[in-house]
Amino acid sequence: MNPILLAVLLASAPADSARVEIVPLAPGVWAARRTEPLALAGNGNSLIVEHDDGVTVFDAQFTREATLEHLAAIRRLTRKPVKWVINSHWHDDHFAGNQVYRDTFPDVQFVIHANTRADLEIQGRPNGVNTRTAAPPLAE
Repeated sequence: MNPILLAVLLASAPADSARVEIVPLAPGVWAARRTEPLALAGNGNSLIVEHDDGVTVFDAQFTREATLEHLAAIRRLTRKPVKWVINSHWHDDHFAGNQVYRDTFPDVQFVIHANTRADLEIQGRPNGVNTRTAAPPLAE
């Protein structure tokens, strides 16, 4: 993890991260629930699991802002690095935030089923192009 990059990214996140509610599910396991959408973007919820040596996040977010809010919420729980991001399926609101995790934690590993990887190529790539063309503010 690059601590300088992490500090810069988290500093650029909105100060009011009340849009992410952390719900304890079990020791070391939390749901990160969106309490309101960011503009027209539909951001999904995430699952956070803390391990001895790192954190697993189940599903990234759609926008950079939402992903930074989730990272700030994770930082309130633990200082451990995010080591794994599991993507459940190819929809942008579960996948598009991956780059923020890569930028923040260069050694992060992404876990994805082979069928989801194929769907990402066949359906996700064209969908992303359409999103950037039709609604540029949502894709930034």
